[in-house]
Amino acid sequence: MPNTIQYEAIIASNEIDVIGKKNSMPWHIPEDLQHFRELTINNVVIMGRKTYDSLPNGGLPKRTNIVLTKTPELYVNVSNQSEEYLFYCNMENLEEKLKKIKEIYPEKRIFIIGGSEIYEYFLPLYSKIHLTKVSNKIKGDAYNPLTDETLENEGFIATYTSDIKKSKKYNQEYKYITYEKL
Repeated sequence: MPNTIQYEAIIASNEIDVIGKKNSMPWHIPEDLQHFRELTINNVVIMGRKTYDSLPNGGLPKRTNIVLTKTPELYVNVSNQSEEYLFYCNMENLEEKLKKIKEIYPEKRIFIIGGSEIYEYFLPLYSKIHLTKVSNKIKGDAYNPLTDETLENEGFIATYTSDIKKSKKYNQEYKYITYEKL
């Protein structure tokens, strides 16, 4: 992986570090989905194939979607009105793909959006982590590898913590925390 590329993670987890249950989020917070959209719009999102498969409408609009898979040859890269926006690649091809994107669009930020293995793989490369901490203890089957202890060991510090927020529709409390590498 290139050191010149800045990677950011964006992740939501609860008090027991759950991020998913049966390939979906175990809570629904429209305000957090809007926050995610605002951060990632017009940028690059990188995800694993299972995360991509969990998206209700395929690739995220107005973003360059990169889906990591061990078998990219089984998928077709898609373009929209001659602007490419969905790429399948493996880890070996990722650096080349990102270099091409950054040559054309140097201002684009690169966000890792899941799942657990993908978050963990990129841990040494993050410059920033955007965490939504959801105030519940719902059990799940996918966990956040970016725990407080792991982040501290990797040299991250919290540079921003929001006040506790509450979803208007679902009465769910949450807060935003931004971590940056020292």
